[in-house]
Amino acid sequence: MTTDFLPTDYDLPGGWNYYFKFQDWDNKIRFMSAPILWWRVFVEDWDKKKKILRPYKEQNPLNVPEWSFEDKWKHVWLCIVYNYNEWCVQAMELDKRTVQKEIIWLAKDLDFGSPLEYDIKITKQWQKMDTEYFVKPLSKSLFENKDAWDIAKMIDLEVMFDWWDPFEALKEWLESNEVDEEFKW
Repeated sequence: MTTDFLPTDYDLPGGWNYYFKFQDWDNKIRFMSAPILWWRVFVEDWDKKKKILRPYKEQNPLNVPEWSFEDKWKHVWLCIVYNYNEWCVQAMELDKRTVQKEIIWLAKDLDFGSPLEYDIKITKQWQKMDTEYFVKPLSKSLFENKDAWDIAKMIDLEVMFDWWDPFEALKEWLESNEVDEEFKW
């Protein structure tokens, strides 16, 4: 095996991943905001690559014939979560209907109520060719990470609908306080 392919101290560049992505197996999160309910649509360009057209707060605001989209509309929840696996605050675009249904059930259940009040474990499993998601509420508790709450307040998800960066204030704060972007909250 050769070791000259990459430097021995090489790591992928990056820093803070601002957007949540489901990992295989357990994903423990705490919702830090109620979801913004919206729709997104994917269209194919001339070379058959899918591109997002734009996020909308209502389905088909352009009055484009429904048949032209071939059911490519997706209902999405956009919210702020604390990702225990990454130990940081992230934006989550939740488009998995099975997960949405389970969280709706939990929110309506008198024993659990608002998902802002407890942690949730979402398990992603592969079953042959399909991916399955299982949602499990964890015990109710206060989320006492003050730094995470301060970070969450700097994220403005509403600006995404005008094509602005929802993390702009956070990035400016990181720069002005000379905080390394790889710092986890």
